[in-house]
Amino acid sequence: MASNCMSAIARKFFAVESYLLGSNRISRSIPNSDHDSVAVGLALWYGVILDYNVTFCSADNAKVNHGRIVKHALDGWPICPSLLDVLSALDELSDILLRNISSSQGFKVPVLLAELKKWQVASWIAPLKGCLLEIIRSGFAKVGDGNEVQVIRAIRQMSCFLKKLDVARPDLEESMRKDFFDFEEALALAVQERSSNDAYRRDVLDMRAILRRHLSEFSLDPFVPGHGPGAVADGRVKCWQDKNANACVDVRIGYLLGHAGLGEEAEYLPLVKGEHSTRTSRYITVPKTWKKLRGISAEPTELQFWQQGVLRRIDHMFRHDKWWSQRINLHSQQRSRDLALYGSKSGELATVDLSAASDSVSLQLVRDLFGNTLLGRWLLGTRSVFTECEGRTIRISKFAPMGSACCFPVECMVFCLAAEVAVLRTRKPSVKTRQVCVFGDDIIVPSYAVHELFEILNRLGFEVNTEKSFWSGDFREACGIEAWRGQDIAPCRFRAWRTSHGLWSDHEEIASMTSFANELFVRGLHDTRAFLLGILLKKRINLGKKQHVLVQDTIFATFSGERSTLASPCPTNFNLEKKFSRPLQACVYKRVVWQERPRSRKLDPIMFGSYSVCEYIAWLIRHQSGVCDFDDLWSKGWIESVDSNPYSRLPLGSTMVPTKKWVLPLTDDFLR
Repeated sequence: MASNCMSAIARKFFAVESYLLGSNRISRSIPNSDHDSVAVGLALWYGVILDYNVTFCSADNAKVNHGRIVKHALDGWPICPSLLDVLSALDELSDILLRNISSSQGFKVPVLLAELKKWQVASWIAPLKGCLLEIIRSGFAKVGDGNEVQVIRAIRQMSCFLKKLDVARPDLEESMRKDFFDFEEALALAVQERSSNDAYRRDVLDMRAILRRHLSEFSLDPFVPGHGPGAVADGRVKCWQDKNANACVDVRIGYLLGHAGLGEEAEYLPLVKGEHSTRTSRYITVPKTWKKLRGISAEPTELQFWQQGVLRRIDHMFRHDKWWSQRINLHSQQRSRDLALYGSKSGELATVDLSAASDSVSLQLVRDLFGNTLLGRWLLGTRSVFTECEGRTIRISKFAPMGSACCFPVECMVFCLAAEVAVLRTRKPSVKTRQVCVFGDDIIVPSYAVHELFEILNRLGFEVNTEKSFWSGDFREACGIEAWRGQDIAPCRFRAWRTSHGLWSDHEEIASMTSFANELFVRGLHDTRAFLLGILLKKRINLGKKQHVLVQDTIFATFSGERSTLASPCPTNFNLEKKFSRPLQACVYKRVVWQERPRSRKLDPIMFGSYSVCEYIAWLIRHQSGVCDFDDLWSKGWIESVDSNPYSRLPLGSTMVPTKKWVLPLTDDFLR
């Protein structure tokens, strides 16, 4: 019954001619628009509501409420609906909940319900608001005192499900470009004022003293630069070979290599051009949430290459120096998540979030902190100096824009040092807690030091996001976890489904939707998960030469859902073809295996020769004595690398090609 209702709801949203979001019209008639993705997202959101209706309401109330929810989905929407009405209402619901569960006075159900009665929504959403309030009231009545976390998790899920909806917002791009120029002008003025401030100089001196004590592990041996996975400033560059062929010579890089005894640029980039690098990045925007874009910069090809080498040496220092390893891990957010859970239960730790954190790390601050150290010289020597935006080129005052390989680790180091100074200034001998942990702009610091940290960050030029920073009450948020009284209440968020009801599926869609289905499974949203899988599993994978296979005939199911398998309460895997392998003395299963391949192998003889030279040089660089074998990480599966390494992405100019193979089961619980 629920599946039929969700199918009808989905058909309704697919039939809507267009949706409005601000001044942007998302139309069904425009090719490659976000229309189908929005339709699927809305259908799944109603599925989440229906799932919680069954979970919390009594049988009679659930039946009545079910009819009202379905009626609203099918008949309650205007002809040309405004998504802004729905998404803004859900944001307000999220804010009401967050304000109550993070209150220093403690969480009280009657107070929350009283605020929800005053929750303002558009008139056409009012009937659905009544259904949601009925689910929430029934949930609190059912679970009783002390078990409110189940209902709080449900409210958080319903209110945040569409928060990360990935839709094109051309109406925001112009304002983003204006904000970029305004921010740079303001940063340049602020840096001049800040440098004459005595408190700023004292903060920097204390941070620098700590930094100098813990830079002994940094060295450039072995130095392993390489082309990054993303786009570069030159829009004509489409693949790895293009990056090698379009890299320019750079005087500063040449000096740094010679000073460190690392050879010449041509020994790393055999096709390096005689043209000199302009050190100019290209400003672009990417989606962040439905109402915000994120501004990043595509770095020049040659600078991106050398930045990767510096990143790997910083990462080596983080992993092998005890002091850094206790505070920063570029490959995992788990420690921050564990500490956030502990902080929400004990109150001893605070979570701090910043606005525009990476852009606010000024060049002057990096100069003041790192000075003439080996790391400082390479950070300054590999950064882009200018950024081009809308035909206008300006000198940037920030150290590095998002898009630079050095931006994230330097950001972590700056905030870690600021937090350490705050702890040293406020810690009392009787207090044992002094834990600091940083991942990007997610900072975890002892609660007693949080206000001192706010003052330090403010003097350094950073803006604390007080709405997402928590130091009292029972709620903490860091690195994707939302912790309340020691429980994780983080919702799963729908982002996009680009092919939606199309006939064919690809690696990216299967991986993302399988992961999303597993998140729904963990949260007990079984009808919503069943509807999503009903769409995904009926799709086909194109194997070429007029061969294809259904997704459901190749996907693995396990109890845990690990390693890109589908989490299932009963992973029978009867859908897979299997046989007994005598050489392996085990059952093997036929499945689709995805392998990374260049998008095109059509190279003329001259280009093929240069390609081979570049591959050989890259191999020599990666296999120097003492280098961690990054190829080994890659061979274990790039999907896992994405989860553990914030810098891993499918390389530019590559694609994932499907082939059918006999393989061993992935896990023990697969053999069911």
